Amino acid sequence: MDDVSLLTRRRLLGTGAGLASALGIGVGVPQKVQASGGVTPDDSDSETVGGLYAVATDTDGSSEDSRVALGTLGHHHEWANTAPSELHFDEASAGTQRWRFDPDDRALSPTIVEGTVFVSSGNKVYALDAETIDEQWHFTAEAEIHHEAEIHTAPQVVDGTVYVGSRNHSVYAVDAQTGEKEWRFETGDRVRSSPTVMDGRVFVGSDDNNVYALDTETGEERWHFKTGEEVATSPTVLDGSVFITSSDGYLYALNTETGDEQWRFETDPGQGRVNASTPTAADGVVYVGSGSGSENALYAIDQDSGEELWTFETDTSVSSLPTVADGTVYVISAQQLYAIDQDSGEKQWNIDMFSFSSPTVVDDSVFLGDRDGYVYEFDRATGEEKWRFEIGESVPVNSPTVVDGTLFVGSVHTDPETGPDPNPEVEPSSPSSSPEDQPGFGIVSTLTALGGLGYLLKRRVLNDEKRTQ
Repeated sequence: MDDVSLLTRRRLLGTGAGLASALGIGVGVPQKVQASGGVTPDDSDSETVGGLYAVATDTDGSSEDSRVALGTLGHHHEWANTAPSELHFDEASAGTQRWRFDPDDRALSPTIVEGTVFVSSGNKVYALDAETIDEQWHFTAEAEIHHEAEIHTAPQVVDGTVYVGSRNHSVYAVDAQTGEKEWRFETGDRVRSSPTVMDGRVFVGSDDNNVYALDTETGEERWHFKTGEEVATSPTVLDGSVFITSSDGYLYALNTETGDEQWRFETDPGQGRVNASTPTAADGVVYVGSGSGSENALYAIDQDSGEELWTFETDTSVSSLPTVADGTVYVISAQQLYAIDQDSGEKQWNIDMFSFSSPTVVDDSVFLGDRDGYVYEFDRATGEEKWRFEIGESVPVNSPTVVDGTLFVGSVHTDPETGPDPNPEVEPSSPSSSPEDQPGFGIVSTLTALGGLGYLLKRRVLNDEKRTQ
């Protein structure tokens, strides 16, 4: 097995925090909700802004042996099977809710390590028992004003330490057993990039335009590399190279030891500021998506030379992490889920879907959440829907994590009084059979416009926040 660490947080990265604030979403009281819908303890009438769900699937497997997005907008905990968990749930039909945990803010994508769920919410990181959802501890990032310390990143858990980035310009290392802070490193701006940990170093980007390498034990800076714009995506580390994108539109390959630039690839030439995704590396190839409005595409780049191997044009920008498994690249372009041949770049199938989440691959299935409040399981080979679970609120940027046949996913805006329908009766969606040259988004033009507007709103919120800081 390659010594790979793929973390990923990309996308409209970190957009969720600014967007939630802009829309005036309130803050509620942490609660636990069992499958029956009962709320414990505290105030069942209080509104919360996010939920964390555990849902039964029809697989016994885990997110392993594929580069999968396990975090907020795309976070990857190395290989997903580096820290396997053995969970013991009662048998349940696929799509049945096992439990729900409602923190005091929206729940980002979880990381599960050795029976513990680590999830970021607001300015906190929670550690929960994966089976009982009992809280083991929570860590609070420091700031005079709550939203200034919001944790925009999914937790990276390696060798007993949890690593996260915060809006207060900081990267934190927290003891995974106790929740005690081990160290804090301050950058020059917000950290919306989920850290990647490899070989005693923490690799992370910042809105101060830099990529940093930090010592895992002390938090001391080993090197930094300056790009042309903010770095809100997350690093992928493989074979002595750090692959990361910047809003300047470039994919960079940096030496892990020195930070020296090995090569750079421009994802959308001549367009200036570009929304590039967190990259994925597999079999000597780096896959990265981008979109400026003039050219939306998924690129395959030679890992050693930085030369373009092929380009697949998409309907809208690709801001989610590509997932590679068994010769196929799975990627979302906001309005479509694509399955693309890893070698040729030819489309195998596509499905209409409004999402910025990254696909998670387990066994013969692809799992994904969408903007309309559903989590889906699709057949990897055909794209046929197997089942869907109605959360009832948006899952636009959070990527599912699957451990021992149970899916864990965070969401935005939960109603703790009613909860979701654990077994909704809905017609399954089907792969698109439209010709290759058709747009491929089979919903009315009003929703198409709304999808683009939602994307632009997220970017506008983030840019406005940065200008006012």
